[in-house]
Amino acid sequence: MPRIVAAGPPLTTPGGHCHFLGGEAATDDELRCAVLERAERGVDVVKVMAGGGFLTSGSDMVGAQFGVDSLRVVVETAHGCGLPVLAHAHSAVAIEVALAAGVDGIEHFTGVTQCGAVLSDDLLDRTAAAGVAVDPTMGNDRAVLDRMSAPPPAVLAIMEHLGVGIDEFYAQRYVDVGRMRAHGVRVVPGVDAGAGPVKAHGNAWRAVLDLVTAGWPLREALAAGTSGAARACGLAAETGVLRPGLAADLLVVDGDLAAEPDALGRPVQVVVRGVPLSD
Repeated sequence: MPRIVAAGPPLTTPGGHCHFLGGEAATDDELRCAVLERAERGVDVVKVMAGGGFLTSGSDMVGAQFGVDSLRVVVETAHGCGLPVLAHAHSAVAIEVALAAGVDGIEHFTGVTQCGAVLSDDLLDRTAAAGVAVDPTMGNDRAVLDRMSAPPPAVLAIMEHLGVGIDEFYAQRYVDVGRMRAHGVRVVPGVDAGAGPVKAHGNAWRAVLDLVTAGWPLREALAAGTSGAARACGLAAETGVLRPGLAADLLVVDGDLAAEPDALGRPVQVVVRGVPLSD
């Protein structure tokens, strides 16, 4: 059986990003109750939408959905239940709010501002010092994007707001992911799988190789996607490395990764807890 680290519906403001998933909360008391409800239902992590997102028309992609005090209510309540908090944040403002509130991880970390996507050296240094795990949600299948007549409307809208084209946007993301490594930020490669045609399920290997494209040594990129991911998901005592006492979780690929990193996308066998999943 697969391991599932579950969050339940993400917490968001009324009408905020992904409100249609059922996690709306308008007051601090509602936020506190929502966290406690998730804890009672056995979640492994609490997800909160610190800012807007591409999938929700009209959500604020430049500002923040919660103030620091409200987001701190989420963090303190979750931590009191032994649960980490993961914040969705595209905007620089939402990233700052999430850091100030003491979240454990940040998804996207794009740095959207009124003047474009900006991740300052100071912000990266403070993120690294806080030990916050960052998933830049790369792993996009550019071949799918190239076949599309235009980016999805929500993506096109934010590109127009930033005054950049899609190619320029992606190029800056590679630069910033390389800067994250240089500043010592804990990066965990992820995909945001299922969010759109370019982010299909099964694209996790692309997110690892995107780190390489951004200038990471292959060994570090693979470690970020294995032991680093296990640590971020709270599974480091169970999996993530090949070591006696841990689960025998293996991905066998067709090729030598040192010579051909793209072989990561050609799996020939998956072994979970020592059990092959196919003949």
